[in-house]
Order: sequence, then C-alpha cells, then structure tokens
Amino acid sequence: DIRGWGRLKWSDVVSCAKRFGQEIDEKNATVAVWKSRMEMASELSKKLAAVPMKMLKPILDANGIAYNEKTKAPYAAHLIADGLLFGRFKPCPLCNQKGLHAEGPLVRCSGFVSAATKCNFEATLADLFNPDVTPDNSAMGVNADTLERVEQFLLPDESKRLAVFAKDYTFPSDSPAVQKWGNPLGGAAAAAAAAASGAPKGKAKAKAKGKAKAKAAAAAAAAAAEYDSETEDASNVPEGMELAGIRVAFLGSVTPAKGHLQALLEEHGGTWSDDLDGSTTHLVSVPSSRGGKRWAEAEMSGIPIVSGDFLVNAVKVDRAPPATAAAAAAAGGGRGKAKAKAKAKAKAKAEPAADGRKKRKRGDEEEEEEEGGGKEEEEEEEDKRPKGLLLRQRRHLQEYLIGGSVGQKLKPLSVCIQEREAAKKEEEEREQKRSEAKRKRQPPKPGSQIMKVDADCGVRGAASIFVDGDNVAWHCMLNSADVQTGVNKFYLLQLLLTGNSAGKAASSKKPAGNFKLFKKWGRVGGKSQTHGTYYGGAVNAHKIEDYGRNLYGAQAEFNTKFRELTGQEFEDCVDAFEQKPGRYSMVHLEGVGGDEEAGELDAKLKKIKAEKPLGPASKLEPRVRALVETIFDSEMMKRQLEAQSLDLKKMPLGAISQRQLNVGYSILQEVQQLLKDFPDSARLPDGGGMIFKTKITDATNRFYTAIPHHFPSRTNVPLLNTPQKLKEKIEVIEQLLEVKAANSVMDAAKQKGEGLHPADAQYEAMKCHLEPVAADSDEWQIVESYLLNTHAATHSTYQMKLTGLFKAVRQGEPGRFASTGRGMGNRRLLWHGSRLTNWGGILSQGLRIAPPEAPVTGYMFGKGVYFADMSSKSANYCFAHTSKGKGIMLLCDVALGKQYRRLTAEYEAAESCKAGGFDSTWGIGKTHPEPSERAEVDAADGSGDRLLVVKGKGVGNEENIQKAKDEEGHLKDKMSSLLYNEFIVYDIGQIQMHYLLQVDFTFKSMIFL
Repeated sequence: DIRGWGRLKWSDVVSCAKRFGQEIDEKNATVAVWKSRMEMASELSKKLAAVPMKMLKPILDANGIAYNEKTKAPYAAHLIADGLLFGRFKPCPLCNQKGLHAEGPLVRCSGFVSAATKCNFEATLADLFNPDVTPDNSAMGVNADTLERVEQFLLPDESKRLAVFAKDYTFPSDSPAVQKWGNPLGGAAAAAAAAASGAPKGKAKAKAKGKAKAKAAAAAAAAAAEYDSETEDASNVPEGMELAGIRVAFLGSVTPAKGHLQALLEEHGGTWSDDLDGSTTHLVSVPSSRGGKRWAEAEMSGIPIVSGDFLVNAVKVDRAPPATAAAAAAAGGGRGKAKAKAKAKAKAKAEPAADGRKKRKRGDEEEEEEEGGGKEEEEEEEDKRPKGLLLRQRRHLQEYLIGGSVGQKLKPLSVCIQEREAAKKEEEEREQKRSEAKRKRQPPKPGSQIMKVDADCGVRGAASIFVDGDNVAWHCMLNSADVQTGVNKFYLLQLLLTGNSAGKAASSKKPAGNFKLFKKWGRVGGKSQTHGTYYGGAVNAHKIEDYGRNLYGAQAEFNTKFRELTGQEFEDCVDAFEQKPGRYSMVHLEGVGGDEEAGELDAKLKKIKAEKPLGPASKLEPRVRALVETIFDSEMMKRQLEAQSLDLKKMPLGAISQRQLNVGYSILQEVQQLLKDFPDSARLPDGGGMIFKTKITDATNRFYTAIPHHFPSRTNVPLLNTPQKLKEKIEVIEQLLEVKAANSVMDAAKQKGEGLHPADAQYEAMKCHLEPVAADSDEWQIVESYLLNTHAATHSTYQMKLTGLFKAVRQGEPGRFASTGRGMGNRRLLWHGSRLTNWGGILSQGLRIAPPEAPVTGYMFGKGVYFADMSSKSANYCFAHTSKGKGIMLLCDVALGKQYRRLTAEYEAAESCKAGGFDSTWGIGKTHPEPSERAEVDAADGSGDRLLVVKGKGVGNEENIQKAKDEEGHLKDKMSSLLYNEFIVYDIGQIQMHYLLQVDFTFKSMIFL
C-alpha cells in the first residue's frame, strides 16, 4: 500500500497501478463511480492546495478536524475538498474525532487518539483491482452504516470569500453533498454558482463560452449580494468601538503612517496583525505595492485591499438617531443641514486628516460655513465618499478599494462588541490566573534537577540556569515517543547566565552577565558529542548560542523554539502543561517552585562523598555503617534503574517529580482497564483487534513520553500489551518513588547532619534503629535455617547465603502495631523482598500500600503489602542480578487475623476482604513450609511477645487447599493455581519490622548487570 495514493488524480492512479503490474478495469460500474468521485475531488483539492495553510485552518476548525503545525496545505486541501463534495462522516470509531475522510475508496482518519498518538483507522469501501468483491472491515469493527456521510461539511463565512470559491470554482451539481444538502456557499453565492454550473453543449461551444460564463457567474454573485442586511444604527455604537470586528494587516508605506493607523485601530476597537490569516478583514496598502506576494495572497484569500483613509473615515460616525436627523432637516432646510454638518465637523476636528497632519483651527471661518459660506461646500467636495458605519457595508467599501474583492460580510457591530468584551474578559481571567500562579510560585530549589546545567553545554567558568523575577527557571525537557513510528526523542532547552551573576538569586531587574541558549536533541538514551558549538550526525546533537547581554533575544529564541516544538507559549506552560496533538510533551522536572521533596540525589551523594575526608569519623557500628552506605550507593541505583531501560541522562536520580510519576501511574491504570476490556480473543483481527492495538499503542506512547526510557536505535518501543509488561512498569514507578523517598532522607541528612559523618547523618534521617545480631547466636541460627529451608525447589537458578542480620525497629511502628495489629492474633514472621534501590525509602517510610493512582492489575490480590513464608518467593523480588548479587530482605511481624482464603488471583481481593469482615488475604499455594518444624523468637519491639516461625522445608499444602475448596465461593474441583503461599494485609498498622537480612546471591550462569 502506497500511503496517499487515493489523493492522486485518476490518471496518476491508473499509471501507478500499471507500474506495479496491476490493471484497473475502468469499464466496471463500481470503478466508474470511484473514478468520477476521485476526479471531482482532485479538481477542487488542486485549487485549494494553492491557498496558504493559514487560510485553510478556519475551515478545519469549523469542522473539528485536528491538525498541527506540520500539517501541509495539500493534505488539508484534500480533507476540505472531500468534505465539501461528499459530506461529513460520523465520528471515528477509534478516536471519536471528526477526522474520517476518503482517499479514493479508502476511509482514513486524520484525528488523534490522544495528543501523543495519531489515529490509524482505515477501512476499504471498494477494491479497485477486485471491484466485485465486498471488502472485509471486520478488524475495524465497522460496517456500511458506520461509514455513512451524515451531515454537510461547514464552510465558515470568512472562508467563502476565498477566490477559489468566489470566482475560480463552481460546485458541480452532481456532487453528492450538493444534491443532499445544497451548495455549501449558501444564499446568493450558491445561486451564482448554480447559474454557472450548467453543462456545456459540445466541446467547441464550451471553449468559446468559457470566459463569458465565468464573467456571468461573477456578475450574478455581485448582483445578488445581500447588502441590505448590513445597515447599522449609529446611535447604539459606544464611542471607541467604531472599528470593532475589523482586523487589518499592512503592506507598503501606507498613508497615513502605519503607526498612526495602528493607534487609530486601538482607540476605536479594531485590531491589527503582522500577517494575513483567516481573521484578517482588510489589507491596508498603496497601489505601488501591487504585484507583491502579500498582495497576491490577499487577492487569493478574498481580502479587500484598501487605502489608509478607509480607516480614517470609518471612525467618523454621526450618532444622531435617524428620526431626529430627518426631523431637523425638514424643519431647517439647508440651514439645518449645514448645522448638522458643522456639528459633525466639530466632533471630528481633533481627528487627523487623511495625510496624517492635524487640522488647523479655523475660528470664525466655522461661523461663515454655518451661514452657508462657500468654504464648507468646497471642503465637502474634497471627499464625498461614504464615511462612518457606512464603510462596514460592502457596497460603500467599493470606493476605497485599490485591489482584491469586497470580501465577506462583517458581523453586526453589536455582535463584534460582545465578542470583543467576552475575549477581553477571558484574557483578564487568564491574566489573573497567571498573576495568582506567580504569587504562589516559590523559587526553584537550589541543587535540584531544574537548576542543573547540562554537562554537554561546555561553558567555561560559572554558569547557571537563568531564573527570572517571576521565579521561572528557563529550563525545559521535552519528550516524544511513538510505537508506530519508532520515534523516541527528546529536546532540551536551557537559558544560561554566565559571568559574575551566575548562580546568584534572581530579581526582577536584569542581572549582570552574559546569556547563552543551550539546545540539545536526539534519541532518548543516545550518546552525545562533546566538542565545539554545534554537534550533529548519527548521535545526539547539541548547540550553544551566545547572546551576550541580550536577554530579550535569548528569551525570544527560547520561546520560538518552545512554541515550534509544543505549539504553546512557554509562559503558559510553567505551572501546567497539556500536550497538543502530534507535538512534544514536557517532562515535569524536580525542583520547580512549590514541588514537594525536591532535590537531586546523585549530585548530593557525590558532594557528600567528596566531603568524606574532611568530615568527622563515623560513630556507627561498622556493620551498620556498611549497610547504610550500601543502601545509598548511587552507582548501584544507576545500574538497577538503567537495567529497566530508564533514561538517567534525561531523568537523573531524583529528577522526575511526584506529579510526573502520578501521570505515569494514571496511564498504567488505563492499560489495566484495556487488558480487562479486551480479553485475548478480542485482540485478534476479527475480534476488534485494531481497536485494542490503537488504544494500547496510545497508552504506551503516553507512558514512555511521561517516563523517559531508552531503547536501542534499531529497536521498536515495546507495547505495554500484556499483564506481565504492565506489572514491570508498575514496579518501575514504585522504584522511582522509593528513590524519591531515599532522596528525602538525603535532604534531611544534609540539612541536619552538620558535624556528622555522612553515613551517620543518613542513619539518623532514616529513623530506623538497626542492631546487629551475632552470627553465633540462636537468633542467627533460626533465621538462617528459615532462609535456607524455605528456598523453593522451583527457584533453582541461584543459591543464598546470609551475610548480615539486624534487628530493625522503625520509629513509630511499635505504637501503631500495638493499637491495630497486636490484638488481631494469628501473628507470623514472614518474608518481604525488594530491589536494593528501594531500601532507603522502605526503612525511612516503612512498607507502604500502593497509591490510588496505581493500577490494581499489577497486584494479584489487590493493593496491599505482600509477604511469603517461602524465602525464595520474596527473594525473587530482590532482582539481585542487577546489584552484583547483593540483596536485602525483611522478616516482619505480621498480624494476619481472620484470613480471606483464595486459590487463584483476585484483583479485587482488597475490597472483598474488607466487605467480608476479614483482616487479610491468604493466597493458598501448593507448597508451604513443613508446619511441624517451628520456633519462636522475641518480638523486636521489646513487648515480650513471642512470634511463631514455621521454618520447615517445602511440602504439599493439600490440607489448606481442601479447606479453602470447602468454603463458599470456591468450585469443588478447583485446584490452586498458586505455587506458594502469599499473605496480604491492607492496613500498615498490621506490620512491624523485625529482622533485616543481608543476603549474597550466587547465580548459575548469570551475568550481573
């Protein structure tokens, strides 16, 4: 399939088919229909393709068709031509946008499933190579009714003036849309088009009458224009609103001067722009500019080209009510008429003349004119053209035209004023929100990721991220990932302040120093080059631009590039960002003013390590100190995170914000729902598989855009289309949250640890007491036998060795456990394992239940804290192969109370457990520790309680399985699908830490990552 072949003209379609060895039977009735339609569409599309894209945008907007800055005029022209000639489809069944259009006999969608994902809907209405075979669109889940044209394509008033519609093209009478809903131009224009659309009788006759026919059509349209509906009541027009609804652009050295006319527009309710677009009502110019690009663009767009005195005279409004003016004229005759004119002149005398000079004071000459003197009559003869509100009428506009057409009818002035006031109010509300956000915005936190200068910038000497007087750090990381195209790219922008002011606090005044703009872009995870001022090529590229003292220029370029990449203004995205279709998203970096738990762990760890030789000696017991240093080893954290394809160049340790992690969680919730809504059978092509693929692709794109990952350049971005992949990404978010918790410990240690060794400060900040247990003690022997005996037979790829044992008591846990878990009974000493990166967070904040944002699917028995009675079941979650065979595990005192027994996974178990009055869930496995081999140990909290330790080797668990089968809600012939027991509690008050184990893993044929 050659993308876009359906937009070609018919002769090119036939030629293209032949090149690929295909023949199209043009005599076939079905083919003949599509030939006619494609020829009709290509004729209008070709004409519209010559119109500037900015003039086509209002038509796309009016019909709800999504586009972005990359959308080209030829593609937009085809979408518009297809809609105008054949009507609009129903909303797309995949993305629910109004983007369906035909490309020949193919129906495709131009919409977006979300801002991150282009909709890939495609259906076939006919096969031109096999026209007698009915196409199968079951994969898309659509039928003929779905693909019906249901309404007229809208052509907004400002677009009807385009030359292609006003004079160059006549809608054919056999157009399906024209036949069903009438001419899209409507009114008089439609009548003119209809008059010009008669079929010629014979080729020679048609050729001879071609020009006469076109002139007749234009004359008919002009004669039929509804000018009568354009009158305005001047008495109802507020002063300063005479030009409301008029928006002009300028061309050439206009008279009066451009600056004067711009001021006139601002004083009288009009607006102006530097460029022509769909909202431009007039182009002010001079005859000498005729023939230029903008002049031709205005003519093509149907915009009136007028002289400058059009604006000068348009503000000269006589506000006397029509009835009053008529009565005065009848009573006073010519004398009254003269007085009325004099009164109008008195009001206008302070206004500038057409040549830009002020009118001179005339004193007694005014009285002479009132008496009927000749001077007034002479001045009236100087410019007898219509003035005031008459110039809003196209028939009076004619006398000011120097090019173009009379344009489209202006909206009534009262409507324009209402729209202006509404827009003004909306802008005031927006500005108020900006002001409120500025007042609440805190300065970026020093040392955080938002304030970190990229290492590739190569600036010599002091350099810092520029922070303006509104506490905005001029630093942004943009990201875009797309499974369909393999795109996984980033763009970094940093405005740097160098010199004496670098690193100092920002103020509202311009700081002393020089400004540089650093740009860096490429594939996420790619390597960067490192010399000179511009580096590009196969690897990632970067560039630095020197602006000297020109802060304005540096900020302008930053804004321009940001707008180009995101379609938005940087100022509007500082506090909130919403991605636009097909554009980059912005990664929310840690350290933005107002963020919680800001800071950048990697930099702080390096700083602490650098300070070690100068600091005091550690007072910690050596084994405790070694454990703390292991937990906060930054190199270990990097290895583990990179093993999961996280990009630590774009997202250094601790760099990503809580807000961004919550976005990742919410997307994974969507993935969970999709996997639930589309079982395996529904993911096949004939079961709506394309719908599933589209939606899961969209969720995947948004996840990798929010949480940057790196993949090899020749590797596609993997879809999150299985429960296992979903679970892996949930673990990634959990790991990042634990890193953030560890980062908080480092912040506290740095702030309150003056005079302490770094490890001592970190230990105090964790607020978890660790007491080493001797290797020759009874406790060590009990824990070691529990570890080794309950190593399951199926977990045979590694062996474990206990190398360190600590009693662990977290601050606050014993009291919480005493009030919640102690009275439940059924207490067990159970295993919990986690990655080495997570222990700084676990020991400081405890074992926690996943937040509401997390999907349920990643947790077999709902969101809770999971434990095991087989050591290797928990040891698997240490992922020790990513930490050089080192792992940490917990043995916790867990109050299980009354248990909700399950034989298979139940994602809603948390709700079922609570609803049934249970305290915990027991997922009953086929194997458990031999129950007769047991021991007891003292509770670590000093309460004197004794804890049960079942530490026998694994044996069959048939008795407990049978008990569960006998309970209501289980099938009698149902066997457990679980290999080993899982114990889940949903209240952290049922948990208190007891032992922390350091374990060495020896893998069989395993390479450490």
